[in-house]
Amino acid sequence: RQRQMGIRDRPAGAGVRGQAVVILDDVASSGHTLGRAAERVLAAGAASVDVAVTHALFAGDALALIRAAGVGEVWSTDCIVHASNAVQVAPMLAEALRSIVRD
Repeated sequence: RQRQMGIRDRPAGAGVRGQAVVILDDVASSGHTLGRAAERVLAAGAASVDVAVTHALFAGDALALIRAAGVGEVWSTDCIVHASNAVQVAPMLAEALRSIVRD
């Protein structure tokens, strides 16, 4: 039985050299995980690193920490109000609910 290759199975930096990378995260609070991930991807040769977060808690200096790690753009949903909000969730939820009600 063949096992699907996961991110932990790949050699460090596989496929990122010269690439623009976007790291996706569901919840970001301290910024440490995103910062470390960005540093590793940049060290592996990525051309750039941007971050997209569903719930941007960003406690304390989290955003500064992420930026210091070399991250360019930071996008988040408006589930939690923050200056990085770029994706409005309410219209998507409303459409999904309309779809359910119609069916």
